[in-house]
Amino acid sequence: MTVDIERGGALTLVGPSGSGKSSLLRCLNRLEEPTGGTVRFDGRAITDWDPRELRRRAALVLQTPVMFEGTVRDNLGIRAAGVSLDLSESRLRETLAEVGLDAGLLDREAATLSGGEKQRVTIARALLREPQALLLDEPTSALDPPNATLVVETVCRLREGRAG
Repeated sequence: MTVDIERGGALTLVGPSGSGKSSLLRCLNRLEEPTGGTVRFDGRAITDWDPRELRRRAALVLQTPVMFEGTVRDNLGIRAAGVSLDLSESRLRETLAEVGLDAGLLDREAATLSGGEKQRVTIARALLREPQALLLDEPTSALDPPNATLVVETVCRLREGRAG
């Protein structure tokens, strides 16, 4: 099977539990190696990419939001060693706005956020790296319906604003 996704495009994988949706995303991010066939990103086999470079270009957001101790600002600043990001106040505020969050949350303890807010902070953290691709692994599965709706609306807004 071959699937091509153009820049600015989107693909939704639907299937039963255990069918390989998460495994494909993990392969695209080199957290798992493919057992057969070839997985390509930007025209190159993923096995030809340095995993750190690939992860910078293809940001994976897992289904359970990962928050670290500290404030939202602290969480947005978390990055791999040697990776530089624009963490200026204006960029942090802009990125939070992109995911539908108020900049007033920057100095709030991350542990006090709702599930939907945590998931959107996780997406914002990925966006700060300015990836070519955003890989979302069931980003609404652990959320109640109102928060799931907020995350879906956020992803749709991001796609509309970044396409083209």
